[in-house]
Amino acid sequence: MWMCYVTEIEVMDLKSGVESLHQLFSNLEFDASHEAIYGAVRPSPYSSEFCTELARKYEKGVEICDLYLKNQICLYGFVSLLKVVELDGYLIRIKKFLPSVLYGKEEHNEGDTCSNEDIDADINDPEDGSSKSQT
Repeated sequence: MWMCYVTEIEVMDLKSGVESLHQLFSNLEFDASHEAIYGAVRPSPYSSEFCTELARKYEKGVEICDLYLKNQICLYGFVSLLKVVELDGYLIRIKKFLPSVLYGKEEHNEGDTCSNEDIDADINDPEDGSSKSQT
């Protein structure tokens, strides 16, 4: 199977960087799902469960990028949610557009101006297909 990836996209600003992360996470999610399904047919170094878990992780990354691109979360929320799902290693691609406070390993101690509690709960919910009701 042939997969087409655009690897060296010139990132001009934060939005194009997040869009490229969105595309990368989407491609990686597809590959992990494909390996989980078809890896059992042929010898594979990765188990089906591992690939399924990896696909869920990248799917959450796609959702986080969507939330940021739709202006539903702020930049701090975007970075913190990627850290929660352990995808913050990919932030190196947009490092030059992030403030050093957000990219660093230290915690953000100042008062956060955007509220991400509901979004954190949505991202951390297991994949059961149900949606939370708004109250």
